[in-house]
Amino acid sequence: MPDVEQDQGNWVGGHSSMLEGDEFKMWYRIRDNKERGRGYGFAKSNDGLNWEKYENNPLFTHHPDYASNEKICVLKVDGLYRAWYAVDTNKSWYTAYATSKDGLNWEQHGLVIDEAYCKDPVVIYLDGTYYLYSIKDENKLGIYTSPNGVDFTHRNTIEIGVHAHVAAFYEKKTGLFHLYSTAGFNGVNHAVSADGIHFGFFTNVMNPSPVGLDDWEQAGVTYLSFVNDEFRHVENADALPFHYQARNDWDNHIPGWKFHGGERVVLGGKYEGLYLGVPTEIHPDNSAYYEAFPFMVPKADLLSVSALRPVRIIIDSCNQDKEIVAEGSIEAISEYPRSTQVQIKAEKLIPGKSYQLFLEKTQVGEMVADKYGAIMFAFPVQQNREKSFQIIEK
Repeated sequence: MPDVEQDQGNWVGGHSSMLEGDEFKMWYRIRDNKERGRGYGFAKSNDGLNWEKYENNPLFTHHPDYASNEKICVLKVDGLYRAWYAVDTNKSWYTAYATSKDGLNWEQHGLVIDEAYCKDPVVIYLDGTYYLYSIKDENKLGIYTSPNGVDFTHRNTIEIGVHAHVAAFYEKKTGLFHLYSTAGFNGVNHAVSADGIHFGFFTNVMNPSPVGLDDWEQAGVTYLSFVNDEFRHVENADALPFHYQARNDWDNHIPGWKFHGGERVVLGGKYEGLYLGVPTEIHPDNSAYYEAFPFMVPKADLLSVSALRPVRIIIDSCNQDKEIVAEGSIEAISEYPRSTQVQIKAEKLIPGKSYQLFLEKTQVGEMVADKYGAIMFAFPVQQNREKSFQIIEK
């Protein structure tokens, strides 16, 4: 999302991303250099990259009793869009609630959490319960639950020690809740929970970007919003595209937020494994470096690769239901030694079935899938000598 015109505010951010069917949707906070929060905007996209803003933004503004508004979170439950958003009384921040039948025309219902300093909520819906996570008391995270999205009970407080915006989702594959604190130059920190209330240790998973996506690089990633479904669920945490609010130069903060300048929303992501058609460097520590951004690219989830020295691999196809289970190309990219051993593991195959490995169309190996449906081939590759490979069901 680029900078917006002055009549729509200078800042965009504090946003909520959703993939509903084949359409990407985003609700975002509008803020200018004079009046702070000026309500909320909406944009949509067919590909998640090119966005069209709604022509009648702002959708709604905060109630006159409040001085400003901040982050919004939108879900769609029982056919109704539901929004939780932060409002400021000039003394403290609170969480308010609104509903809409179409995501554009909203009815505001007032505060749902009226205890002081419950700011920038993120909500997950699961099996009849709403889980709300927010900044609490400036430098803590608050956790609340509700049976209806309106009547919330405080369930837990996590000491963070810094002012950190919250991101969260529920992972269908593992049944775990994922909670993130995004604190600018303090990095992005992550914890998981089986019940959505009690979380384990936070570990650092992302530091300020070194590539200069922001004018102020040390601002790091903040106001993180994962691309999730209507309930704030994701299928698999291995592939996590997200949007975040990019900061401007620190000089724009002087003498305060009012001179921040225009901000924008940036697309990023956290990915693991191999993706179809994406050239990928695999290093000995099993880290992966993608030569293209694998946003919305199908994962080659049957395959994993390890190597004693860095290699470059491209997966062209991957399907356990076809005779050619997988095919692609691979080469060594380390300067020394000029060759290295590679191991390719394929899973989710038919236990007891034989599979053959072909390099440059010549069979070099055959294995029987174990009782878990897994096989593994090891072979050497040379620097600057790309080899085609195929794994074929016999």
